[in-house]
Formats: sequence, C-alpha cells, structure tokens
Amino acid sequence: VYALIAAIALTSGMERGGIIPALIPNEAVLGGAFGVALPLLIRDKERRVPTHGLLILGMVALVAGTMLAPMFFQPLQGIGYSTSQIIRMAAPVQYVMLFWVVRGIPTTQKQRDNLLFTMWVCAAIVSFVGVLQAFGIGPVTSLLSRFYASEHGAAAAELGRVTSLMSAWNVLGTFLMINLLLIRAAWKPKDMHPLQNFAMLGIVGLVVICQFISGSFAGLGGLVIGLVLLEFIEGRINGQFVLLMGGLALVGLAVSPLLADRLEYQFGGGDTWIPQTLAFRFELWQEIFWPLAVDNFWWGMGPGIFGRLSWGWAENHYLYLVIRTGFPSLLGHFVWLILTLIWLFGIIFKPDNPSHELAVAAATILIVMSIMGMTNEVFTFSGVMEYIWIVLALIAGAQGDYLRE
Repeated sequence: VYALIAAIALTSGMERGGIIPALIPNEAVLGGAFGVALPLLIRDKERRVPTHGLLILGMVALVAGTMLAPMFFQPLQGIGYSTSQIIRMAAPVQYVMLFWVVRGIPTTQKQRDNLLFTMWVCAAIVSFVGVLQAFGIGPVTSLLSRFYASEHGAAAAELGRVTSLMSAWNVLGTFLMINLLLIRAAWKPKDMHPLQNFAMLGIVGLVVICQFISGSFAGLGGLVIGLVLLEFIEGRINGQFVLLMGGLALVGLAVSPLLADRLEYQFGGGDTWIPQTLAFRFELWQEIFWPLAVDNFWWGMGPGIFGRLSWGWAENHYLYLVIRTGFPSLLGHFVWLILTLIWLFGIIFKPDNPSHELAVAAATILIVMSIMGMTNEVFTFSGVMEYIWIVLALIAGAQGDYLRE
C-alpha cells in the first residue's frame, strides 16, 4: 500500500506507454499490488472486514454505467476501441481494485494513520518539485519534459503556472486541494509523534505555496469553498483551520504580484464580473459540447472524442461523460456519488465514530469536486481520483473494525 501511494503521487502524471507499454507506471504497480494482496485478502479472516451495502451498490453502478454499458452498446453502434482506450475505460475497475487492497491490508488504525501521513508526504514531494519547476531549475524541468510531457507542461512557464508531477495545472491544483482538506480534517497532533507534527508544518507550507503557484484558480477556489464547508459540517473551528488560513494569507501576500497578474488576466479585459476563462467555457459549451451531448445523448461518441474535436478538453465533467459514453455513464456516476455521500454522512452523524473526521473530509471533497466538475472533468484526473478512493478505503476498513467491535 505504501508503494501504491508513492506510485500514484509520483508517476500518475506520466505519459501512458512512455515507460511501460500501454500503461502508466502507477497502473502497473496497482496490478502487482493486487496480485500480492489477493491471496491475503482471501485467506486471512482478519482482513475480511464487512463493507456497507450502499458503498458496494455505488461501485456496481459506477462500473456498470461508466464502463460495462458503453463497452457493450457502443460497438453495436460501430464504435471501436484501441488497447489504450480500453485501459482508460477500465479506470472504475482500477479504483475498485485499489479500494479492496487499501481497505483490507491495513489491520490497525495506527497503520491507516501512517498511510494517511504517507499520502501527505508524497503531496509535499509533488509540491517541492512544483516549487523547483517555478524557479526553472534545469534538472527538474528536464525531468518533467522527458517523463511528464504534456501540452500543459509545455505552456506552463509561458503562462506563469506549474504542473509538477501531475502534468496539468488544474490536476495539480485539485490534488493539492484534497490533501489540504484532508490535513484540515484528519490531522490529529495529539496522536502523532512530535517529529511527525514538525514535519507536518513543512508539509503544509510546501503544499500551500505550490497551491498558489500552480496557477489553478479552480483548485484554490475549491480549497476555500471546502474549508468553509468543513467548518459548516463540523460546526467548530480547530487549530488546523487557523494554521491553513494563516498560511494561505501569508503565501497570498508573498505571491500577490502573481495573483494580481492572474486577476488582471481574468477580469482586466472588460467590465464583466465573469472570469475570462469561464466566459470562454460558456462559448465552448454552447458552440461545441452541448450540441454533441444532445446528438449523442444515449450512447456517446466513444472514448477517443478529443481527436475528433476542435478543442482538447471538455471543460465540464458531466458533458464529457455524456459525449464520451452517454447517459448511462452520467447516471452511473451520480448513483455512485449519491450513495457514497449517504454512507459518509451516516458516519458523520456519529461524532464518536473513529472515522468521523476522515468521513467529513471525504464528503467535503466529493461535494467540492462535484461543483468543480462544472468547469473541469475532475473525476477523470489521474492521481486525484486514486487519492479519493484510498481515503474511502481507509474509512471502510476502519468501519469494518468498528462494526465487528
């Protein structure tokens, strides 16, 4: 599981097939980890923890709606699949595999807490690489251009943004956002070693800095919304919230020239309050994506849509699902989302539940991601979604122990 976390954070932004044919390295690590873990999960009774029926039903809906239904019906419409497209379409199955490994392998809360800390350490590594990229450190930029090549990465320096190991600034911003929300909700200084708490201060600092310099206003806006939502759900302000807000304020002041440039870019071209990038998305939706969604509502155009369009990103997760794989995909996504949130809120409403804080974080992240899905296909972001499923698995594993006790 430690290897899985490291592979997800450090390699999920790599180009598919760049090192391993047809695969991203984290997918290969997942396959190996699942092969090693499966005998243990089958043989060891201690690891056969019960999983809530709503969670299982949500997974079934997600796999059936976003993968099985389109892969059965789209070929009937004459839509073919390449090997890499089949692997991309199998992402829901990869998430389920990841969930079962992380849910079953850790057997104590201490192990789960250490895994969560490892997730934050890996986020700090990603952030550190982003800071070095912002300073134009030669070996780092060479590494990124060699192994993490992308259109976003090529344009990042020119636009004053960074992509780090995620290969896209919005993916990076979203990845850092969910880590900061997890830290706000689940960092328990009293339960951690003093050295770990000291390390957490450095982690928070690095992640907050990289959050700003990523240039992802979506990630930064999602973080602010998420922090407010967390306080609303929990009904209290704790030290982590004060630390994060103080860190955001200090870093915001330090990079105020950069923020001023970004705000000028967004709002300086007219007298409207609508950001320029959002206004551009409105045009894209109206001119390109909405007509395609109407014409291909039931079964979509197939997974290789962007090679046939005049724009390379859907800029809306829900339109993306319909255009790519049709209405069953959209339905499967929302069934999974709603059932998962119902399960999480069932835990949240029990403050004495050991997974209360992590469940608050997970529910907040899913709600914020659903809002962000209006402007980005966030539920397809590699690295981001795996972290979300790891959190769900950690909660489910702890719930299994809780129910048995």
